[in-house]
Amino acid sequence: MKLSDRGYIPVFMDGSGIEVYGEYFEKSGPLYNGEKGFWLHGVFVGSLWVAQRFLPGGVDVAEGWREVLDETAEVIRDRGPVWVCLDNAYYRWEVVKHLRKLGWDFSISVTKPRNKRSIVEIVEVLSEEDWKPLRGDNTEHATYVYYQSSGWEEEQVYVVIWSQYEDQQGLLFPGYTVILSSRDDLPVEEVVRRHRRKQVLENALKGPLIHLDLHHPPCQRFEANRAF
Repeated sequence: MKLSDRGYIPVFMDGSGIEVYGEYFEKSGPLYNGEKGFWLHGVFVGSLWVAQRFLPGGVDVAEGWREVLDETAEVIRDRGPVWVCLDNAYYRWEVVKHLRKLGWDFSISVTKPRNKRSIVEIVEVLSEEDWKPLRGDNTEHATYVYYQSSGWEEEQVYVVIWSQYEDQQGLLFPGYTVILSSRDDLPVEEVVRRHRRKQVLENALKGPLIHLDLHHPPCQRFEANRAF
């Protein structure tokens, strides 16, 4: 889809665990699931892989985010507007500040219970009129809320999605999805649509990992695996 049709340049940043098995691999370490491996972090502009870092295991799940974002900004330059989709690993005040410095809009998933608890408590007291349906069947509703997290310097905009279903299975109690957003001047359904495109963008990273078998580095030396 052309920029003129979409209205923004889609950017996606993510990290993926690179698996190792059994033998000694230099600089391998625990991943998010406790298993041993390396980290591969990449940034995509649409389906184009524009920046990456191959990192030791055991480092922070978002290690190197600033460098790859700045490299991506050099590719994009003055073109735009830009919309960045990120997962909960990048839900950090310093990331938000840097994205604003670059002049980019963004949406970030907020999935950790301790991060979303206070935001969900706000919407639990809202009336039915405060929610906007996202679908014609009324199974999903969304609204904007405002909240300043502990340690953050400013109040932020959040989109909360209230759903009665999960994978077509009815829920006894409603489920809530929370998204940090840089914009509240768009219809809430537009922010949701842009952020959910992240699921499509994730396939841009999965493709090379699967087809080139990058999930299984062939060398025991770290620098050799980086070259691979």
